[in-house]
Amino acid sequence: MACWLNATKLSSFVSRWKVAPDGPGSSVTLEGSWDGAGGIAGIFEGLFAPLGLRRIYGEVLDKLAAVLPA
Repeated sequence: MACWLNATKLSSFVSRWKVAPDGPGSSVTLEGSWDGAGGIAGIFEGLFAPLGLRRIYGEVLDKLAAVLPA
């Protein structure tokens, strides 16, 4: 299994990528975490950030699936 950790100095956001053998192919898992804002901003961030990240990561996984052999 291979793991990658992506972090930035400008944000608390951290993403973890894990790639593991899965039968004849591989399984890719993405996890993201961050220290969200407080108050009303934190409520909106908690509602909308996961939706945006799900879309972005979904596109990344679709692109990987398109170029890597199954």
